[in-house]
Amino acid sequence: MTEGNGNAGGSGVNGREAYPFLDRIVHPKKRAFLAAYCETCNIVQAAMLCGVPRSSHYHWKNADDDYAEAFRCAGPIAAEFLEARMTDRALNGQKHYKFFKGDPIRMPCDQDHPEAIEVVDGENEGTGVFFRLYYEVDYPETTAIFLLKGAMPEKYRERYEVRVSEEELDSVIEDRMEVLASREASIAARRDRPPDSDT
Repeated sequence: MTEGNGNAGGSGVNGREAYPFLDRIVHPKKRAFLAAYCETCNIVQAAMLCGVPRSSHYHWKNADDDYAEAFRCAGPIAAEFLEARMTDRALNGQKHYKFFKGDPIRMPCDQDHPEAIEVVDGENEGTGVFFRLYYEVDYPETTAIFLLKGAMPEKYRERYEVRVSEEELDSVIEDRMEVLASREASIAARRDRPPDSDT
């Protein structure tokens, strides 16, 4: 995100095309905040990235109709960025670096490894010894479940809606009322019947 030069969202944010809804927003901090919100889906993070207090957003939203409308337009874009991030995490996993006694665990590797780091301390300094930081990859199942529910709600929803027309509902109620009336009549008849005289 570009901050300070006032063109966040005007000529692109982080190499992305401009957000058209920012065209009516002139104030550079407002533009920067909205662009940052689109890429974080988080008001606190957007405020930190732009160096503005979080309260500024709420003030702008209440005092500036154009800003309020632009923020409304930013919502779905922010949600799509968040969904893309969650999809990436579900498909590619999330790295968790591992430590031993407070130090990162080092794994020897070849110089050509994309995460290779040359040893620059101790007796191996400058000898061409390389390592990478050890990590494990976690694939969050809960994230995948939510994405599936969103992408295929008919298949993965937890509850199913039963849609009944008003006529069908009336018919079911009438049938149930008849059954209840019949039971009540049967109970009343048993109550009013004299005891058996055979005993």
